[in-house]
Amino acid sequence: MLFDAAAHYDFAAIDKKYEGLRLQVNATNVFDRRDAVCSSGFCYHDQGRAVIGSLKYSW
Repeated sequence: MLFDAAAHYDFAAIDKKYEGLRLQVNATNVFDRRDAVCSSGFCYHDQGRAVIGSLKYSW
């Protein structure tokens, strides 16, 4: 079983002058499990862990 996670923070919680600013972090395959996947006679390993962060401003 693969485990994914996501977290975000809205900077408006600090001060209203930061309203619209948001930080987000997404992680896939958190425990870096690498199972073999076979289909139509071809086998390959699942994608490893990936972590992506973003900083977004909306006005």
